[in-house]
Amino acid sequence: MGSYRNVIAARNEGIEKKRAYLVGGGIASLAAAAYLIRDGHMAGEQITILEQLDINGGCLDGSGNAIDGYLMRGGREMEAHYECTWDLFSFIPDLMRKDPDEAPTNPRPKLVSNPEQTVLKRIRDVNQWDPNSSKCRLMSHCGDPDRDPSLGLSIVHVMELTKLTLKTEEELGAMTVREFFSDSFFKTNMWYFWTSMFAMETWHSVVEMRRYMQRFMHLMPTMSTLEHILFTTYNQYESMVLPLQIWLDDKGVNFDMNTQVTDLDIDIVNGEKTVTAIHLFRGSTDNRETITTTVDDLVFVTNGSMTENSTAGNTHEPAILNREEGACWTLWKKIAAKDPAFGRPEVFCSDIDKSKFVSFTITATDSPIADLLKEFTGVDPYSHKAVTGGIMTIKDSSWLMSATCNRQPQYRSQPVGNYQPKQNKDEPDKNVLAIWAYGLFPDNTGDYVKKKMSDCTG
Repeated sequence: MGSYRNVIAARNEGIEKKRAYLVGGGIASLAAAAYLIRDGHMAGEQITILEQLDINGGCLDGSGNAIDGYLMRGGREMEAHYECTWDLFSFIPDLMRKDPDEAPTNPRPKLVSNPEQTVLKRIRDVNQWDPNSSKCRLMSHCGDPDRDPSLGLSIVHVMELTKLTLKTEEELGAMTVREFFSDSFFKTNMWYFWTSMFAMETWHSVVEMRRYMQRFMHLMPTMSTLEHILFTTYNQYESMVLPLQIWLDDKGVNFDMNTQVTDLDIDIVNGEKTVTAIHLFRGSTDNRETITTTVDDLVFVTNGSMTENSTAGNTHEPAILNREEGACWTLWKKIAAKDPAFGRPEVFCSDIDKSKFVSFTITATDSPIADLLKEFTGVDPYSHKAVTGGIMTIKDSSWLMSATCNRQPQYRSQPVGNYQPKQNKDEPDKNVLAIWAYGLFPDNTGDYVKKKMSDCTG
């Protein structure tokens, strides 16, 4: 953002008469609410967040326990130049236990804001104490590490990447990544780094890849080591969403959970768009309600989501693909039908098979996998330091599978001690690892498990 622009604006006249409604409880709405309070001088009581689920955070999730298993749908790699993110968390207090004597493995500890430390300081401190470094970014042939740090690009590939950065989005049009690059590019380390890090497929828009290139070009020299990647202490729900939510709650923000927004009434006059009503139901369609809004009010909508309609399997059953149109996509389509300025949601949600992926979380209790990880990475998984240093991608996996073991514990309730095997089965669990993995080709037959990844239990 820059220091020159990072100045809190003066209080606007009439701000006390405004109300703000934010559709969706993900990080976008939570951040908007925080800035309405800090920069907009709006009282928290004037802000309402409408969330379909019973939990906020959207894609930034992290749930479960050591007995039933932990669950995380995904994670985001961050770096030092996430200017907006770090500005936000520079004024959000970190969390601490209200009762310092409470058992550390309590799955639902009472957490309160820590006035002595911000979320940003906590993240910076842990990454300075334990700078990230990938121990094995790529592997193949049943776990043989690929120690080649180069991107593996030929002069032809360099020219293609240069051409991509110089082209305009209008010139690239609807071209896909596959159509833009030569076939040999997709065998390079560069592509394996890229596709696994950003979940980018060959059929995705090359315009999207260009945008990512422009945003993350400065990280290219360390893509094999991930040395500039920053990770939170715990999962991003507990490290980022929860502190932000508690701060907003302390400010008086209204959280309307289990509330689905179905449509907006919008007046459009000479290009000016004004929301006049928000249609919703709470809990069930029997509890329909309409919120009337005025020109003084503010309405923010999070349109679309990578994790909409996500489903979870278990040890005995695979996750069942939900092909129904999710609520946020239905809402976006209704809004888009009112004016072309609201975009084309069908571009993003019309082909589920080309926008889905499968992820899973391994909860390993007193497991020999700890010794395997230590042997493979040279890091004790119970040392509270980054173990794999980011995702490890299996280049020759039919599922194109990647896995990561971040700092343990990844969950506040996760028991992590110095690894000592149980002396008897009645001894309490004290050594639990949480490992996250995902595959970009879930409909391919596995190399060893001869079924689709999407058909696997676990």
